[in-house]
Amino acid sequence: MEIIRYIALGINLAVWTVVGFICWIPLLARTTAALAAAILVSTISQSDPRYLRANFENAVSFYSRGYDAIYRVLGSRSIWEEDASVATPEIKWDRVFLELFWTLIFWGTIAFSVFGFLRWMASEQPLP
Repeated sequence: MEIIRYIALGINLAVWTVVGFICWIPLLARTTAALAAAILVSTISQSDPRYLRANFENAVSFYSRGYDAIYRVLGSRSIWEEDASVATPEIKWDRVFLELFWTLIFWGTIAFSVFGFLRWMASEQPLP
C-alpha cells in the first residue's frame, strides 16, 4: 500500500510541476502589472498601495503552496484516517474559472504573437 501512495505522490508532483508553472506565470504577470498600476496611482494620488501586498504575496507563493498541498494530502502516513477537524472547504468556482480563463488568454496571446512573428520572419517580407 505504501508503494501506491509514493507513486501517487510522484505523479501529483510531476503534474503540479508542469500545470502549476503554466498557471503561475500568468498570475505573476497580472499581479505585477496590477501592483505597478497601483503604485502609479498611489504616487499620483498620494494614497497607500499596501492593500495589494496580500495579493502579491499570494501570487508569489502560489507555486510552492501547490507542493505544500500535495505533501499535506499524500505525504502523510495517515491519509486514510478521517480527521474530523478537517472540513471540506467551499470552492470559489467563479474564481477558478476566471483564473483558468486568464491563463488561456495569456498563453494564447503569447502563442499567437510568437507564431505570427515566426511566420512573418519566414515570409521574408519587409515590416509594414
